[in-house]
Amino acid sequence: MPRRSRTPWRVFLTVLGVLVVGAYLAMLLSNQLSPGITQVLVPPPGEASTNTDLLVQASVLPVVDDATLMANCTSEFGCWVWSVTTQTNCPVATVTVGFSDTPDGASTRTTTRQVAAQAEVPFLIVEEGLSAAPEFAGIQTITC
Repeated sequence: MPRRSRTPWRVFLTVLGVLVVGAYLAMLLSNQLSPGITQVLVPPPGEASTNTDLLVQASVLPVVDDATLMANCTSEFGCWVWSVTTQTNCPVATVTVGFSDTPDGASTRTTTRQVAAQAEVPFLIVEEGLSAAPEFAGIQTITC
């Protein structure tokens, strides 16, 4: 009785395996070589996960020049704009801004936003006014 050879199946499975492994390696290599910006919403494990207060050593300056204000503000009630420079890197820094009715009063409302902070690289925080009533604003915390 003649035996059927399984060689075509072995060749087929070998070629299929090589193609799958090649495709996987190509995908890994393309992820390593392609430039791009990845937006991180959660800090990677072990990196800046201790809620470090970045405001202690940060430079926070109000922006008062009209060109910057006009370029970053779309509210009819005006905006507050701050230039912030941190001393350390933080892939996900949470900035909290407090608003009050008096310069030294307790916050009546707060807003938070997440930004990627790079050491010694300034970034802008823009908060739009919500009403024509006088209001005071300031950055309360920057945590990593």
